[in-house]
Amino acid sequence: MPDANKPVGPARLASEERDHAPVHPVRDERAREDAEERLLLRRFRDQGDLRAFDELVRRTEIRVRSVALAILRDRSEAEDAAQEAYLRAFRRAAGYRGEGPVGAWLCRIAVRAAHDALRRAGRQRRLLEVAGPPGDAGERAGSAEPEEDLRRRTEVESALRRLPDEEREALVLKEVAGMTYREISESCGVPLGTVQSRIHRARQRLAEALRPRR
Repeated sequence: MPDANKPVGPARLASEERDHAPVHPVRDERAREDAEERLLLRRFRDQGDLRAFDELVRRTEIRVRSVALAILRDRSEAEDAAQEAYLRAFRRAAGYRGEGPVGAWLCRIAVRAAHDALRRAGRQRRLLEVAGPPGDAGERAGSAEPEEDLRRRTEVESALRRLPDEEREALVLKEVAGMTYREISESCGVPLGTVQSRIHRARQRLAEALRPRR
């Protein structure tokens, strides 16, 4: 016998849909973290709470350093760029209007700070390989690699350097910095679909460049 208290028709379907809605723990955790980071930034911006800013740095510094490291490929220089990014955020906190997650806002500042560092140094080198975790320049120079591994790394670096700048940066932010497509979109200021297209094309070009020749 039907339960008189249970909704029927569209109302019942809507109720059941809510009851069986999928749970996304990762997405929920990200939303919780962003809400807490927004609160910290607001406390600093509106009340001048320096402890809130220090806590915001603690929560986001791994992401910010990873972005700088993906571009600069040197830990010391990446640390300097991250510090510069936080200094800019400290000075420009009033400019944050809630457009996207606070972490993505900070990463976007870090991208600019890292590129500024490249320009100041007058470098011509671009983003480096996806073929392994980043490390100190001295460590890379002093490490001994099997001949085949070294040859493969050299091929990947060469192929990556030939990618268009936008594709190379998007790919390294995805594969090395571990950023999501949406975070890259917000950090680089381009549509999500553009980021997806750039990474897709970059992977295709790399695969073609690294395909064994007959």
